Amino acid sequence: MKVPNPLGTIENTRTPEQRSHMEETIGKGKCPFCDLDKKLNIPLRHTIHWNIWKNPFPYPNHKEHIVIAPGRHVTDINFLSNEEWIELLQLICWAINKYDLKGGGVVMRFGEPKYNAGTLNHLHVQIQAPDGEHTSIAVFGKGPALRPMIKLLIEEKWQTTV
Repeated sequence: MKVPNPLGTIENTRTPEQRSHMEETIGKGKCPFCDLDKKLNIPLRHTIHWNIWKNPFPYPNHKEHIVIAPGRHVTDINFLSNEEWIELLQLICWAINKYDLKGGGVVMRFGEPKYNAGTLNHLHVQIQAPDGEHTSIAVFGKGPALRPMIKLLIEEKWQTTV
């Protein structure tokens, strides 16, 4: 039986680039959100408790896909302080206004990767704003249908831009 990696789930990656990055970080015992690679995750803003950057591995058909993660290693929403929650809400509002997002979703996964489809066991929030023209998704479970679904989303965008 395979022992789960306490830092994340490489099997939940969506692209070869994301998988390679995860193998170089969590595969070697390093949390990529604790030791942020600022060339890959270019900081948009840093506060007392949080870092915010554009997702280098965005889902297809998004105008913006932004990640907000605590600077300290937190794996459970129950371990966030009131101060951290307040600051997180302020950052979400900042990003929505800064990037003039007309709509989208704020996604925070929690719990076991089997149920949340996450790749990292470092709590984080994603602001996902669709491009307004194509189907966009937020994922909470990665069964066998996900990869073909993402392929269809990419093809949908390609077909409507040709």
